[in-house]
This record gives sequence, structure tokens and C-alpha cells, in this order.
Amino acid sequence: MIRGEAKALREEVRAPSTLQEAYLNGLIMADGHVGPYSTYLRMGPLAESLLRDLAVHFGIEFKQYNSNQGRVQNTIYSSSWPQCWKTSALEVASPELELARLQGLFDGDGCITSYLNRKGKRYIQMYQARSLSEGWIGDYFVETCHKFGIGLRVKPAVGKDNTVKHHLASQQDAVRMLRLIYRPPVFVLPQKYSRALEVMA
Repeated sequence: MIRGEAKALREEVRAPSTLQEAYLNGLIMADGHVGPYSTYLRMGPLAESLLRDLAVHFGIEFKQYNSNQGRVQNTIYSSSWPQCWKTSALEVASPELELARLQGLFDGDGCITSYLNRKGKRYIQMYQARSLSEGWIGDYFVETCHKFGIGLRVKPAVGKDNTVKHHLASQQDAVRMLRLIYRPPVFVLPQKYSRALEVMA
């Protein structure tokens, strides 16, 4: 692709129009970065198969390398993904697209804990806003959950790790959200999806 054409696509302000684009939009909101020539995702070992699947679907290159700290990093990038997918959640054309974007956002920043509570249920929460400038992402998560009748409890105080945490109000709300976004999933982040299946069972 000619650099001028790629630049025009990157600067285009448009909402995602397919389930796969909507999922990618949510994942970029959570874990994406905008560089001078491309928009990219960089995630750890648990996301390798997900990023490989995304690379195949979008016809882009997958790269894997070791960071300076010795950690395996998986990366995909595109010179044509709209930059606005990192900085906004534009209105989409259908509830299905909204749920696909919510799945991408939850796969990036959601948490289904590895431990069980006193009732033997997994604890589910959403970590959001690594910096206060990203507070709009948490607002979007809350508004979208409410749109689909999912209850939340929000902890507005920023913790030591500089995150705002949104907790599903009840196990019923957690199951409802997971069933909405994962049946069927657009793409699969294996460990998180297997825990989601356990919660939904």
C-alpha cells in the first residue's frame, strides 16, 4: 500500500463495520498503541494464538520477540487501522457490533480471577483507565453494560496500580455479560475464554 493511501486510512474517522473490526476496536482501546506510521497491538505469551488469528484474518504480519526484560512479546500492526479506534468508541450500526467491541475490550482489560470466592464462584472485574486520561474507556464500559442490562459496582478511586476497577454487581450480571459477549466469541483468548465457559456452565 502506498504511504499516502495508508495515511488517509489511518486518519479516517469511521466506526467498525464488521464483527472482526468491532472486536479489534475494543482490543485496541484496551491494549493498542498509535505510532508514527502504524497502529499496533503488543501482548504477552497468553495472547499469542489470538494475535496470530487476528494477523491471519486481517492479512498482516505477526511478530514475536523477547523484550529487554526477557519477556516474550507478540505484536501485530497495520498502517491502515484508523487511529480513532484507540481514542474513541464511535456509534456502531447494530447491537451485535457493540457486543463484539465489548468482547475485545474485556479480552484486553477484563479479569476473570483464578481463585474462587466463598460461594465457589470466580470473581469477575474490569480493570480500566491505566491513566486518568483514559477514563472515557471506563465510562464506555459502564454505559455499554447498562445498555444491555448488566449491573456494575464502580470503584472510582485510582489504586496503587493507577487503575479504576469496575465490578460486576452480581454473579448473575457476570454470567449475563459473558453469555452476551462469548456466545459465540468473535475471536478467542484461550485462558480467559476457558474461564468464561466455567462461569457460564
